[in-house]
Amino acid sequence: EGRYEITLYDSPRFKMKVPLLGNVPGHEYVEIHPGNFEIDTHDCLLPGITFGIDYVGSSRDAFDKLFPLIDQELNTKQVFITIKNAGA
Repeated sequence: EGRYEITLYDSPRFKMKVPLLGNVPGHEYVEIHPGNFEIDTHDCLLPGITFGIDYVGSSRDAFDKLFPLIDQELNTKQVFITIKNAGA
């Protein structure tokens, strides 16, 4: 849980620019990128439109909608994301 600043980062893994969360304790890089399963996360955030047990669906579509919004906001101000425990 926490509030993290988002910047854009050229991901060597995905060969594209992705949102990056800053100063996440215990992690060097936490990206927001497409993926469908836990194995895809590498401790990163996977956006999605549908969800199931251990599954995120339409992740590429969700990322393609989310990224321009973040990019546009970063042109004029700092952008933050707040992560909360779903069980809280």
